[in-house]
Amino acid sequence: MSKYCHACKLQEAQNLPAEEMEAWRAAHAPKCCRNHHASSKAMEQEATKVLWGRSVRSHNFRSTEMLCDGDSSAFKAVVELDLYPGVHVEKLDCINHAHKHMGSALRKLTKDKRLGGKGVGRLTEGKCDSMHNYYWGAIINNLDNIDRMRSSVWSTLFHCMSTDERPYHHRCPSSPDTWSFYQKALISGEEPPAHKDNACHTYLAPEVAEKMVPVFRRMSDEALLKRMQDGGTQDTNESLNNLVWLRCPKTIFMGKGRVDGATARAVAVFNEGAFEITRVLNSLYVDLAQSTLESLDKRDRRRICQVHAAATAHARDQRRDYARQRHVAVRAEHAREGQVYGPGMA
Repeated sequence: MSKYCHACKLQEAQNLPAEEMEAWRAAHAPKCCRNHHASSKAMEQEATKVLWGRSVRSHNFRSTEMLCDGDSSAFKAVVELDLYPGVHVEKLDCINHAHKHMGSALRKLTKDKRLGGKGVGRLTEGKCDSMHNYYWGAIINNLDNIDRMRSSVWSTLFHCMSTDERPYHHRCPSSPDTWSFYQKALISGEEPPAHKDNACHTYLAPEVAEKMVPVFRRMSDEALLKRMQDGGTQDTNESLNNLVWLRCPKTIFMGKGRVDGATARAVAVFNEGAFEITRVLNSLYVDLAQSTLESLDKRDRRRICQVHAAATAHARDQRRDYARQRHVAVRAEHAREGQVYGPGMA
C-alpha cells in the first residue's frame, strides 16, 4: 500500500493545462504507485480486505482464523465483509504480543499511579520485566487448560505480595516440579523458608499490588486466554519482515517499486535461500562466475549452521544477555524522549 507516487509528483510540478494533465493521468493510472487514498492507519485493514477478498477467487482457499497482534481493526474489517456466508471467522491472539502488552500496561501503571521509585515493595522496572515474563510462562505452560492458565496468571501477583505473616501461595502450582519455594517445601514436608531469602527481589507491597489488580483482571480475561490457547505467534511474519527491511530500511524513504523488489528478494531468500537469486539471473541470461556461486552456497550453509547453533544453551544465554542490553538501551531512550508508541497503550 502506498500513498505516494514519484511520477505523479514530478508531473504535478510542471503545472500543465488541466486537459493535458487529465490525459496524462488516464495513461499513467495502470502503473501509478499510489493505491491508497485514506489515512496511513487504515492501510493495514485495506490490505487485509484485498488479501482475504481474493483468497477464494485466486486460490480457492478460505481462512477461518485470523492471528492478530491485539489490534482488532483488520479483523473487524474482514468480519464486516462477510466473505464466506455461513462460515464463522475466529480471532486468535499472538501470545508474544500479549506478553508485550502486559509489560507495557505495568510500566504505564507505574508511571500513572507513581508505583515505582526506591523502597521495599515498589513496582520497579526490573519487577515489571519479571512480572510480564511470568505472564508469558503462565500462558505457554498451560495451553491445554484455560482455568489453570488463569489461575497461574494470578498466582504470580499473589506470590509476589506474600510475606511470612501473610502467605498467599494457594494459587501456586502444587506439583512436584513447582517453581514456588513455598509449595515445594510443603510437598517435602518441611517448614517453608523465609520470604526475605527467596522472594525479596520480587516482593510487592499490598497497596502496590492492589493497584495492579485491574491490569491482571484485563490480561486474564477468559475470552483473551481462549484466543491464545492455540499458542500462536507471529514469529514467522516478523522473521520475513526482518529480511524485507534489511533490504529496504525503514529509516530511509523508499517508493513502492523498491519495497516490492525488496519483498520479492526477501521471500526468495526466506523460502529457498540466497542461492535462489541464481534462477532470476539465469532467466535474465546473466552469466555468473564460479566465485559468485560459491559465495551464495557458503552463505546458505552458514545460515543453516547458525540455525542449529541457536538451539544451544550458550546461544540462549547470549540472546538473553543481548535482550537485557536492549532493554536498558530502550529504557534510556524512553527516559530521554518519552515513549511515543507501544503495544497496549490505548
